[in-house]
Amino acid sequence: MAGGDDTSSGTTVADRPSAKLATERLHPLTDSRDARPPNDPTIQMPPPAGPQATSRLGSSTALTTAADAMHSEEIDRTRLFIRMGWAISAAAIASVPLLHAPRAMSIAFVAAMAIGIAVSAWFHRAFADPARYTERAMMVLAAMCLVNAHVAVLYYGTFTVTPLIVVIGIHFVARTGAERSARRIIVLAMALYAASALAILSGAIADPGVFASDRPVSRRALGAGAGFVLGAYALAYATARSF
Repeated sequence: MAGGDDTSSGTTVADRPSAKLATERLHPLTDSRDARPPNDPTIQMPPPAGPQATSRLGSSTALTTAADAMHSEEIDRTRLFIRMGWAISAAAIASVPLLHAPRAMSIAFVAAMAIGIAVSAWFHRAFADPARYTERAMMVLAAMCLVNAHVAVLYYGTFTVTPLIVVIGIHFVARTGAERSARRIIVLAMALYAASALAILSGAIADPGVFASDRPVSRRALGAGAGFVLGAYALAYATARSF
């Protein structure tokens, strides 16, 4: 019959609306505008130059600024140390008339202090320019201060508390960024003190210190005292480099 035969109408099950809807759900249509040939060149986007690049630049600037600040602080400390040295030298010179030391020793002591003040004044002025604060300049200044300090050690007494001022100086120099100069300074300081102590222990010279003991002291006791001072020098250097 014409009305009951489904095959005569030319339609199939796939042509029904429900079947088309199901097919569309299974195979969603793709917008042809999104289609791109496989060989179509792409645009390479530059890396983000936002927070990451800014943070790197900020870190570098912070490190540079911190290094400059530490260098400036070190120069200020050095100049302050020089001014403190002037005050100590002036007080030491003022004490000479009150002490009963050999005339030659007193003259040598006052001359050493005066030369130290004059030379350190030149460095104090030079270091006002950060470019002139160099490791070589620091080494020359520290070496001169060590020689003057050990003249004072001989004057007041090699086996007294006078070497304490050298301990403070070693600690100060060793805390600077001039590591090589700090090593040379500790070697020079120990050599200067050892030479003074050995000259007295061997009997080559009598202890010229104005505060030297009037009682006879055994060489063993003096040697132990010298060893203690040298150990204090080494400890001052080690602690300054470690902390």
